[in-house]
Formats: sequence, C-alpha cells, structure tokens
Amino acid sequence: MYQGLTPRNPIAWVDVSQPGQVLPTGKSPQQLMARFHVVTRSGEVVDGARAFVHLWQQLPRWRYLAWLAQFPGVVQLMELAYGLFLRWRPTVQRWFKRA
Repeated sequence: MYQGLTPRNPIAWVDVSQPGQVLPTGKSPQQLMARFHVVTRSGEVVDGARAFVHLWQQLPRWRYLAWLAQFPGVVQLMELAYGLFLRWRPTVQRWFKRA
C-alpha cells in the first residue's frame, strides 16, 4: 500500500521475517512482527500508532492523517484502535485467506 509512493525521505522497507536482517538492538523478529515499527532517521524505534504517524509524515496523500494526529488525544485513540485491530488480526487474516 505504501511502498509504491514516493516518500519525502528515503525509506528502507525491511521484512524482519527473513533471516539475516539487521534488527534494532534489543528487538526480536517476533516482537517486531507483533506490532508495526519504524526506525526514525535519528535511530529512535517507534511502534504502534506513533509509527504510522511517522510513516504518514513521509508520504504524499497520507500527510493529512499525520496532521490530524497532532490534535490532543488523537494518537491515543489511534493506539486504542490499533490494539483492538491487533486482537482481531488473526481472524481477519483467516477471512482474507478464505476469500
């Protein structure tokens, strides 16, 4: 969905499920696959809703969502929604595989 867009800054897309990938210090592939993670240009590892916001800031047509996330409480609501999605993700993935 995002990879076909031209970002503001270069993005290195990494599939952490592949052997031999360099991972952020202290993170296992399982931890990284459990939630969405982004490593910023400064080396900070952010996850969940904050990671999505950081990515959206870099992408055309998605920056408006990052702008909306600046309002008080929005990132917290996004994190709550993301947590609910993660609980349902295995079921949703099974539905898509069947379809």
